[in-house]
Amino acid sequence: MHKKTILPLIVLISIPAFAAGLMAQNRDSTRAVLLLEKAATAREQGSVKEARSAYKKLLKIPAYRKQALVGLGELAFEEQKWKVVEDVFDKVAKQDPADLSSWYYLAIAKREIGIFRPILVRRMIWNKSRDYFRKIIAQDEQFRDVYYQFAILQRYRKKYEEAIELGHRQITLRPDDAAAQLGLFRLYKYMITHRDAGKAMAWLENRDSAFDRFFAGELLRRQGELEQALRRFAEVPAADSTFSPVALALARAKVWYLKGDPARAQKLVFLALDQIKNRLDCGLVFNDFKYILSDEELRQYETAETPGQCAQFFRTLWRKRDPLPAETVNPRLTEHYRRLLYAEENYVFDGFKAWVNNPDKSSYLKFPRSYALNDEFNDKGLIYLRHGPPDDRIVTVGESVPRNESWLYYPRAKGQQVLTFHFIIDELMGKANNWRLSPVLYDQRMLEDRLQWGNIYHKMLTATPVERLSYEVEMADESKQSVREGLSTDRHTWEKKVIPFSFPIRVTTFRGRGGMHQVSIAYALPVSELQSILKDGYLEVEMGAVLRDSLWQEVTRSVYNLRQRTPRNSTGRINYLINGFELNAAPGIYHAAFHARPSDSNMLAGYQFDIVVPDYDSDTLQVSDILLASVIEDAGKTSGKFIRKGLRVIPNPTVSYPRTAPVHVYLEIYHMQPDEQNRVRYRIEYSLDLKKRTSSGVGKLFTFWRRSKQNVVSVASDRESTTVDPIEFIALDVQKAVAGEYELRVRVTDKESGRQVVKTARLELR
Repeated sequence: MHKKTILPLIVLISIPAFAAGLMAQNRDSTRAVLLLEKAATAREQGSVKEARSAYKKLLKIPAYRKQALVGLGELAFEEQKWKVVEDVFDKVAKQDPADLSSWYYLAIAKREIGIFRPILVRRMIWNKSRDYFRKIIAQDEQFRDVYYQFAILQRYRKKYEEAIELGHRQITLRPDDAAAQLGLFRLYKYMITHRDAGKAMAWLENRDSAFDRFFAGELLRRQGELEQALRRFAEVPAADSTFSPVALALARAKVWYLKGDPARAQKLVFLALDQIKNRLDCGLVFNDFKYILSDEELRQYETAETPGQCAQFFRTLWRKRDPLPAETVNPRLTEHYRRLLYAEENYVFDGFKAWVNNPDKSSYLKFPRSYALNDEFNDKGLIYLRHGPPDDRIVTVGESVPRNESWLYYPRAKGQQVLTFHFIIDELMGKANNWRLSPVLYDQRMLEDRLQWGNIYHKMLTATPVERLSYEVEMADESKQSVREGLSTDRHTWEKKVIPFSFPIRVTTFRGRGGMHQVSIAYALPVSELQSILKDGYLEVEMGAVLRDSLWQEVTRSVYNLRQRTPRNSTGRINYLINGFELNAAPGIYHAAFHARPSDSNMLAGYQFDIVVPDYDSDTLQVSDILLASVIEDAGKTSGKFIRKGLRVIPNPTVSYPRTAPVHVYLEIYHMQPDEQNRVRYRIEYSLDLKKRTSSGVGKLFTFWRRSKQNVVSVASDRESTTVDPIEFIALDVQKAVAGEYELRVRVTDKESGRQVVKTARLELR
């Protein structure tokens, strides 16, 4: 073929090939963009598996290999899979040696990998991590938070002072980096915890920043020098914009809690909440409270976007836990700081926790998300912060017995379970005070010492080798349940000198005025239990009640000092002292709380419950709650408490009646429909139904022969009235009823409109 004909032929062949290559490139680019979008969406939605799958597919497109590797490495970084992070970013660094991000991730990965390597190997790995950090700083010292990440490495190497210097450099370069600012507080805390107190104080006094003055005060507080600590805190310059006033308020609060002045301390805690202006301030408060959060509360905290939302989250956190919300001092907050300060002295462990020093080698125990927030205490400390001192504890000592301790908590309220926790320090790899939760106890001497705690310990001791495996699983299941419950909840404990007592309460609601309705809270103080504190026949008690809305904001409160002569019944026997509160609230659901504190006494009672205030103003047939009373009579000219619509209605909060006495019932009806003569006609029906029979002695043997009908009392009446809002009251004769628990059902039927309303109440006949 002639040369002149070959060239056009080559061109003709090359053009289609080039076009095909260009089309393939376009297809790859389109597919890569779709995969990157898919991975980004999956990461936003928390679907790590789907994101990883997209990045792995992206790896097959050469032009996007680096982006795929970076994506896979970042996923591994988020999951703290440090060896994967190291391998992936080592490939990125080889592909692009000037990429600072790959050095950054390599430095952090090697820092974390080195933690659990033998000392000599660890030193080499950490030196490589150090070299990467230094390379980044030499290239761009403002790259991300490189100084702070380097500071963490130096903290690992116990070079606390150098770590602090690096932390200061970071916040100087990036003053808006809240995580680094919080981290700097933590670095100082490591230093005053692990350095000799004298050397630490000398180092701090040679410096002049607000941080150094503050932590000199913190060191003095930890040494018990409370007045000196307050003086040092006062030296922290208020105008220093680099230091948070929130930290200062919380530190001073701890001093006043230690000094035994919870009222003053609490004011400082809430001053700290008022001073929250940014994420740093929010984080400082969070670090004091994070140990008791449930996972749901943690989620709520994470969704708080503004300083105001953050402060409100913490206020709600403590309002929900306040056992005496009608009092000015929240005992649960006081108890939390008492526990926090005790844990600071006894349960600190801020070293490395890993599989090698974990007695639960099979990872049988499952922990809530909030467990991972802990960076200061051992597992004993976490349980103590949530539940306080255990009701019982056992330690087994002996030759070759691992360091051990078990804690037991009895149920304190209905629905709670017994909680049992076993703590072990691994003898080979464990460090001092690194108490870890263990699902199973294997040592025979430990099992013998805990026989009184349950059958499982006896089963383990007497089991055959084949049986033992199943009993180990049973013990592990019990531990797993206790750990799940124990680390998801918290409970209040009172000082030992507090003597709890209880008494009945009854809440009824009625229509009020101006959109506000009446919430009547009646109580019956058991004078027989309070006999020892009577003063000349008078009972003196501080009574308090408060209503809070669904966001735990206070709606109304009432606190008064009751001084009342104790009543006696017809036999001369001291019985109950009846009194109550009258509150007003708009329709809605409320968190109600109530307390009673006898004067000059260590006795205390408190209740929390939810109540519903109906919308009695809606233009339809309505009936108030049923008020069960001990007396209903004409009030005459009498005024004051327990007077309703011209009647004196003395409530019976015990809702317990002798069968020889009538059951008095009072209720109000609203919005009846009048007829043409402007009169209302209605039918009211009362029925008392036996729900649970109570009998004793020989009577139980003959229950079959003397069963009575379930409906033991039934009364119906047709009424007429000139008012659309009539009242109803009755004395039910229950002499023929048997002893037991009953449900009173009241049905009101408006004959004009045909509407019906049914109300119920539970009571006891004895």
